[in-house]
Amino acid sequence: MKPTEVYDLVADEASTNDLAQERPDLLREFERIFREARVNSEWYIDPGESRERIEEKKKRATTMGQLIQLVPPNHRSEKSR
Repeated sequence: MKPTEVYDLVADEASTNDLAQERPDLLREFERIFREARVNSEWYIDPGESRERIEEKKKRATTMGQLIQLVPPNHRSEKSR
């Protein structure tokens, strides 16, 4: 995971001067917000979850009409053939 970078977008539109070292107070506050403001979706598959738990989520999502089948890029459907 890359370290968090801090930029003053008003003074440095090109984001060339990382202020993380100069402003550890901002860095700590941003990282706290990033940790606390994020909530996993009930459908999120955690990389550490068991195969059984993942299958339970998929089954429930299918039942509720929430499962999205991913289609590879450039995939042609039967209709387009």
